[in-house]
Amino acid sequence: MGHTASIPVTSVDDVTVVTVNYRTLQHTRRCIETLLSLYSEVKLIIVDNGSADESLKHLSSLAARNKQVVLLANDRNIFHGPALNQALLTVRSRFAFLLDSDCEVTGGGFLERMLGTFERDPGLYAIGKLGWTDRFGYGPITRHQHMTGYVHPFAAMFDVDKYKRLPPAVHHGAPLYRNMWGARRAGYHLAHDYIENDITHVGKVTARSHGYGYDRRLEWQYRLHRVENALWRGGAAVLNRRLVPPVLLPGRSGGTGGP
Repeated sequence: MGHTASIPVTSVDDVTVVTVNYRTLQHTRRCIETLLSLYSEVKLIIVDNGSADESLKHLSSLAARNKQVVLLANDRNIFHGPALNQALLTVRSRFAFLLDSDCEVTGGGFLERMLGTFERDPGLYAIGKLGWTDRFGYGPITRHQHMTGYVHPFAAMFDVDKYKRLPPAVHHGAPLYRNMWGARRAGYHLAHDYIENDITHVGKVTARSHGYGYDRRLEWQYRLHRVENALWRGGAAVLNRRLVPPVLLPGRSGGTGGP
């Protein structure tokens, strides 16, 4: 599949921010307030995943007061990955910036910085905190495993047209793992950004508060992942070799690597 031609990017008007809320209004409110304090005119799509609490009233009021804010209100929880896909399919701008609702924006300039990277590389698909995923969507324990790059979508920018050509986000702890494998097969590029210099991510707030919603497929997938890792560890023990995981880039400039 050929790369799309480079189109000059001039401003954050080319970006739509996407966030998903499910019964974590305290965190979602902080996320949105800190975002809009630095990017007051940025387009924003909020998906409420059937919260059935005070979230819907607050977010509806927010959308009514801000013409650039769109609320997609689901009548049930379709989970985080499918909700991201729902929003991404409605995005009309060239780029989408995915932002988890348990994030706090602490510094500006990151949207412009990421747009600049896209301008320089027409083959770029996604930019954010770059790590790795194995074929089951989990972090590999050795660099010899079959794996691909994974841009963590807690705070990352994506080329929307390219996204729509790839496997969609799914219900999983790494909702874009299939999508990233598709990007690899398509020959698209991924880029790392020290996004944690500007955005603080609490992590797993919704899952910790309300559960994750594992179905049978996800349970078996996790078991297969554990079996594969056990085989790698067993083989390493028999051969008296140390398992060396792939290198993780620092989350912050001057910082250390991490998941």
